[in-house]
Amino acid sequence: MPVIQKSVEQLGFKFSDIKILLGNHAHGDHMEGDAMVKQLTGAQVMAMAADVPALQAMKPGGKEHPIDKVLQDGESVTLGGRPSSRT
Repeated sequence: MPVIQKSVEQLGFKFSDIKILLGNHAHGDHMEGDAMVKQLTGAQVMAMAADVPALQAMKPGGKEHPIDKVLQDGESVTLGGRPSSRT
């Protein structure tokens, strides 16, 4: 986790300000840390519907991979009232 936190802070952001986690594909080396980031920040974990089975197969720390919201292709994700559409 220190590597992720350091990377976020090097970009000029506060790790504690993370509100949403969006993965770009369900590989362990990209998304296995979601549970720890969620635990430390309270962020929502959002995943594409097609990635859910792969995420459910991951057991970070022996626990189920957190998924707070399942997204469909083309669905908008909003933070702070400003929508951002996937294309």
